[in-house]
This record gives sequence, C-alpha cells and structure tokens, in this order.
Amino acid sequence: MQVDFSNTGSVTSRMGFLTNGLHTAKVLEHKTWDDSGRLYVYMQTDGIRHRESFNLERGLIFLKSFLVSAGVPEDKLSGTVELDKILDKLIDREVFFNYQAPELDSEGKRLDGSYPRYNFYPKKQFEMMVIARSPAATQAAVADIAVEPEAVTAAPVTTTTTTTNGSSTSSDFDFLLDDE
Repeated sequence: MQVDFSNTGSVTSRMGFLTNGLHTAKVLEHKTWDDSGRLYVYMQTDGIRHRESFNLERGLIFLKSFLVSAGVPEDKLSGTVELDKILDKLIDREVFFNYQAPELDSEGKRLDGSYPRYNFYPKKQFEMMVIARSPAATQAAVADIAVEPEAVTAAPVTTTTTTTNGSSTSSDFDFLLDDE
C-alpha cells in the first residue's frame, strides 16, 4: 500500500489554545504577510503551538511589547529598525505574557470574531506578577489585611477653635479649615 503525504501539513503545525493566565513560550518562527501588513509569530508553550498576529501599521506598540519581552532592549526600538534581522535572532528565545483565550464552541473551535489576547511583559515584571499570584503570596496578602474580631475603634476627634470675638466653637470638621 502507498500513501501520498504531499499535501499534508507538518504534525507540529497544528495550532491550539492555551488556558487563561500567565505563560511563557519559546519563539519558533515568524512570517510576514506583505499583502495584509501582518506579522505572525509562532510560539510553543507546554507542547501547544500558538501564534500571535501583529498589525504592522497600527499595532506597533503591541509588537514592541513582544520584542521587549523577548529581550530586545527598548532603546534599540526607536526610529527605523530592520525587523527581519531582529526577529531571526529571537528564534528559540523565551517570551512572557498573560493570555486570554478566545471564545470556543462546543467542539473547541474558535468562534468567529473571537480572538486570543496576548499581553507581553519584560521578564522581571513577569516574574513579579508570578510571585504576586502565587498561593503563598495570596495567603500572606490575606493575612496582612485580615481584621481581628475585637478591633479597637477610635473616638471621633473634636477640635476647639477660637473665633475672632474670643468665643470658642467645637466641630468634628475643623481640620478642613485653612490655617491662618
């Protein structure tokens, strides 16, 4: 028996969706589509291949965030740059992002008009976000703000003010008056 695999795509080219939340990915490849002005960056996270699409005319701030996340110094991204040269150097680099999955139908396919959202971060900021969202940090934060059952309440502050005619008045809101 013979089988013709000529028109069959690569097994690694199958795309998937991530779970919502913080992720890292390895940059696999990039493709630019001149006719639509789009750049596709293909990445892999935990065995799932996924891609982000950048609009090269109106979405440069998002592309810049991606590049900084991949380790490109932000000061190197001012003025005109050779994007292909930069992107070629990012293959196998790690990027850091928060992912929001698109809406899916009952079969797990993306609904029309629903797209995944990526928010890329520099590595240090991402690490701080991971630490802040860790269960230990969450428990510590809750302990820090927990209110004890027998909390002490302070009595209202009352001030005495002397008027120009020498009489005294007292008010709980005198602290709002300008000092003379």
